[in-house]
Order: sequence, then structure tokens, then C-alpha cells
Amino acid sequence: ALSIMDSLGAPQKDIGLVQLRMGASLFGLSRFDDALVYYKAALENAESRLDLHNTSAVMGDMAIVYAMKGDYQKALDNLRRSLAIKEKTGDIRSAGITCNNIGVIYSDLGDNAEAKRWYGRYLEICRKLGDKWDEATAQTNIATLLLKEGRLEEATAMQEECLGIFERVGDGQSLAYTHLELSECKLLRGDMAGAEDHASKGLGIGKSLGSKELEGVCMRMLGRAAAAKR
Repeated sequence: ALSIMDSLGAPQKDIGLVQLRMGASLFGLSRFDDALVYYKAALENAESRLDLHNTSAVMGDMAIVYAMKGDYQKALDNLRRSLAIKEKTGDIRSAGITCNNIGVIYSDLGDNAEAKRWYGRYLEICRKLGDKWDEATAQTNIATLLLKEGRLEEATAMQEECLGIFERVGDGQSLAYTHLELSECKLLRGDMAGAEDHASKGLGIGKSLGSKELEGVCMRMLGRAAAAKR
């Protein structure tokens, strides 16, 4: 299809869009190396047209592929280049999301200090934009790191704040997972009743959403709380 489009003199922007879609389709099939071939072609296309928006977007897509392949350095390189463009063009909201994604990579690498720094940048941007849902997402990520560090009181306080935000915006799935995080906090603090309460609430939400995955995770948490009481 691409060779036909090229021979017919199709606009380069349209060819780039097809390249991007091919990359996304192959990524969905877990054919990561093949996806990168098309993403790299789409990147070259966007750069040749001085299309900063699509250049940044493709770099973000490539970062996800590299992360799935376990090549975290290339993932970070692409995210940083994407972030630089977003900051240059004033796309603050997308810049915040990229900061969060960089934080996720560092968290996967076990570098909690760097992860927290990037999550903190994301949180600052969310507060500046007044986006409560994104703010709660950033805080949830930070709270998870605090939990790993054993800073249970801080993690609990931050998750409880997130709980209120997700309740107000009506995000059931995020609400359920926050109950799970709070259940973990309570369990580690020796509050078995609190752990069971939050896990039960998460389970109820999971059932209402028809999410077997959520139900399973909550049931396992309830099992852990029950075992800890023995």
C-alpha cells in the first residue's frame, strides 16, 4: 500500500499516517521489531516535513516499543527528545504525560529517586493546569514509591487524598486500585480490619465494573489480610 501511495504521488503526510498505523498494528501483535521499522519510517517522514507534533508523538510510541523490548535506555532517549519538543512548542499537558512515562521507566529500573523526581514534575504540571484526575494519578505513582520505601504514613495520606479525587470524578477503576493500595498500606501497618475494608470496597467496585481481573486481585488481598490475622 505504501509503495502504491508513493508511486501515485500521495502527500507525504498521508504516507506518514499509514506508516504510523502500520507500526501501531504490528505493536498490537507484539511484533516489536517490525513495528519499529514502520515507526522509524514515520519518524523520518515527520522530521522531513518539520512536523514537530508528529515527530514528538512517534518518539513517544517508539519509546513504548523499546520499553517492551527491555531496551530502557533507548526508551528514555526517545522520551527525553519527545519532551524537549513538547516543551519547545508549549504543549504542557503532553509534556506532563511524558514526564510521567519517564518516571515509569525509572520505577521499572528500580531507581526510585529518579522516578519520584519525574513524577514530581508531572504533579507540578497537573496542578498548574488544574487537572484533578491527572494530579491524583501522579500522586498515586508517588505514593507507590513511598510504600516501597516503607514510608507508610505518607503513602497512606497521599492515597487517601487520591481516593477522594477519584470518587469525585467518578473513575471506578482508579478508585478500586487506590483501595487496593490503601489495603496494602493498612496491612503493612498491622491494621487488618482496615486492610479488609479497603480490599472489600475494591472488590465491590470490581464486581460493579464486571472486571474479573480486579475481582481476582481484591480476593487475593482479602486472603492475605485473613492469613495475617491468624
